[in-house]
Amino acid sequence: MVINLIMALTGAIASWICNAQALALDGLLPGLNALMIRVAARLRSQPLRRPDRRYPYGYWALESPYTGSRSLLLLGIVVFASLSSIDRILGHLHGASVAAAGKARCWPWKGGPCW
Repeated sequence: MVINLIMALTGAIASWICNAQALALDGLLPGLNALMIRVAARLRSQPLRRPDRRYPYGYWALESPYTGSRSLLLLGIVVFASLSSIDRILGHLHGASVAAAGKARCWPWKGGPCW
């Protein structure tokens, strides 16, 4: 989980420095994985509990909402990224200015100024 949080933070910082939406997506996916690992850790002991009045067939039913919510979150991210990319492509085809690749806010490794 710690590695996923580090990757999410690194992706967010790199996205901000380079002004790139693709890097933001690279930071968002590990962040979502870290969140889902946290939820899975909370749910992992539930199937071992005995059936009770609330769950007469046991707690295994919690797996379906967990996997369903994770799938819907991932699907939402993919749909958002796809629509954003299509919007940029169509904007470029209609003459909107698109930032050139490599134009970042800061290039400290090249000795350039920051901000």
